[in-house]
Amino acid sequence: MKKLVIPALILFASTTQAQKINKIISEKKVRKIETALSSDAMGGRGLFSPGLDMAADFIAAVFKTEGLQPVNDNGSYFQEFEVVEAKQTGVRGNIN
Repeated sequence: MKKLVIPALILFASTTQAQKINKIISEKKVRKIETALSSDAMGGRGLFSPGLDMAADFIAAVFKTEGLQPVNDNGSYFQEFEVVEAKQTGVRGNIN
């Protein structure tokens, strides 16, 4: 069995005060973020790809720029978790 430790971006960053959505983000900002995330420069966002890491770093930077508070004690917007990958050791079957 193989264990992988993967940093995951926490998408529900919290702030200390209640905020109104129209004061947080505008259509112009959303368009800028969507354009950046969908650009060829991100290299795609396939699982375990450099593009996925680039996108996560970009989103974390936007969270920080917008003043969202990290939810981790270490000041990060990422949370580590383990993925356990089972290794198949053999297959056996009967056919009549």
